[in-house]
Amino acid sequence: MEFIDLNNDGVPEVIAQLSGDACSPTGNCPLYILQKVGADYRVILEKGAAHTVTVQKTRSHGYLDVAVGMHGSATEQGLFVYQFREGRYWRTGCYDAFFTYIGKDGEEHELKEPLITACGKE
Repeated sequence: MEFIDLNNDGVPEVIAQLSGDACSPTGNCPLYILQKVGADYRVILEKGAAHTVTVQKTRSHGYLDVAVGMHGSATEQGLFVYQFREGRYWRTGCYDAFFTYIGKDGEEHELKEPLITACGKE
């Protein structure tokens, strides 16, 4: 769990990720971002399966953008960009990151830098 002021109002939001039995075999776990409203909290982002979350330097409607990574396997990852509008975070971008490739020799080779493409565009 982390507390980060995503909208610069002096009240930190809560970034919470479950662990243990709630996670998939590849390490993807449910992720929530909560915003304090009075004495309560409301969910402003919910992702059923996530491996990483990175708060970006860019802002949308006063809130920092968020990138969420989800492992599809040991050698590929889905990357999802979320931007804030209408009271919550919405997915605005989707990318695939590949860490290996199949060479002309038919063998799998590791990349020095991941190959990042739009979702479904290998």
